[in-house]
Amino acid sequence: ALIGEAGARLLTAVTDPYIAATSGRRRTELGFVAYFRWVHDDNDAFQLLFGGGSRRDPEFSEAAGKFTSMIADVIEPLITADIDAEHRRTLAHAIVGMAEATSRRVALRGEVQDPQLLARWLAEMAWFGLRGVRADSALRDNLRRLDIELRRDATGRLEHISRFVRANIALGSTRLSDPDSVGQRYAIRS
Repeated sequence: ALIGEAGARLLTAVTDPYIAATSGRRRTELGFVAYFRWVHDDNDAFQLLFGGGSRRDPEFSEAAGKFTSMIADVIEPLITADIDAEHRRTLAHAIVGMAEATSRRVALRGEVQDPQLLARWLAEMAWFGLRGVRADSALRDNLRRLDIELRRDATGRLEHISRFVRANIALGSTRLSDPDSVGQRYAIRS
């Protein structure tokens, strides 16, 4: 019951309608401000949910993990990068992890940090970091390359063909290995 109340206060803080009504970058900062203000104002709840002791108890750990997932649920739809759902979900958890780890560091050092300052630092890193996120599709990236061709073989499997498209090499006689032969000798001139 106690852990549920602490988690509910955290969720209330980070889901404030005022935060959702702002632009992307400002929303990122306000979300961090809400989180760090909750940590600052309700440090006992933070320690209960995310302190080291709670992670050792399986029941507490499961409850804390539930709240981490719930916060990630709030963040996930706010990530507007053109990426697949699993990638977006992972980044939402990473953002929660950044805030949690920063809060732990501050707590362990016994410091009192301004929630606005911490929020500005992490929001800047998160905002500009998310601007660089792109879909991680090896197939799509490889299809754009001039030096690689992907095509289906007779069995329907993808085969990878590499080509030299730009090179500056100076070699004498060289034997190039071929998987179907013992190799052929080529005279390469620069």
